[in-house]
Amino acid sequence: IVYSLSDKEWAKHVYRKALECCGDDDARKYVIETIKDVLEDDEWASELSSVFGIRFSDDDSDEESISFYAGRCGEIGCGELFGDRLEEFKKLFISRAIKDSDFIYMPSDMASDYYTGVFVSDEFLEDWGLQNAKIKESGRLGIPNDGQGYKPGIYLMYAILGDYSVDLETDGCDEIEFLGPKIDLANWEPELSGEYDELVVAHTVVLDGDEKELYEFMGDEDDMRTSVAIVWVNDDGDVEYLYTYSNGDEQYDPDVFSAAFPES
Repeated sequence: IVYSLSDKEWAKHVYRKALECCGDDDARKYVIETIKDVLEDDEWASELSSVFGIRFSDDDSDEESISFYAGRCGEIGCGELFGDRLEEFKKLFISRAIKDSDFIYMPSDMASDYYTGVFVSDEFLEDWGLQNAKIKESGRLGIPNDGQGYKPGIYLMYAILGDYSVDLETDGCDEIEFLGPKIDLANWEPELSGEYDELVVAHTVVLDGDEKELYEFMGDEDDMRTSVAIVWVNDDGDVEYLYTYSNGDEQYDPDVFSAAFPES
């Protein structure tokens, strides 16, 4: 049917439906290879390979790669505000000028810990066709927690997120391991991004014992978005939002500010 179609966009629609009807990766691989041959559209074929997590090997070499499209990627960080930075925050809060400050433009300068990578879980790995890959936690990223509750203080949490295609050159390795800290940001949900707690921000990938920075395999970022939250953890360990920013929209809570800084 596709051979007889003169409308390329309609042909793409038919191919997309065919991919959705495929029962396994071998069938999807056949459809994508046909797209390359019939439509001669390698770029779209590569995009579909990423979306459906299809692995192709190079017949002219021993190298293999796994491509997938990860919707939760980017930079995420957290840090306590104190001293001059805390005083600056208080002044900017009172003057309603946080939006145009380094708290938004340079949040990593305010964070004691931050990482760039892919946010992973066992469920995500399965969706990407990486059922045999493993996740290894290396510490945690978030508000200090001694097991009894969060440490009182003022904290900045931020995320600069995007949707990335990842082309992981595996070279036929048998073991793949994603390494990074577990996220614990008090159930913060950056707008349009969902909850991140319990996920691991994988900044390193280990291929048969060989560690590589994961960002080296990340490309084609889309829809970059910045979210910032500045919170007060009170003496009971409860987390209350002083200020939030998401893609240009900001909110101040003067009642929480008065409770956190009664002298102001």
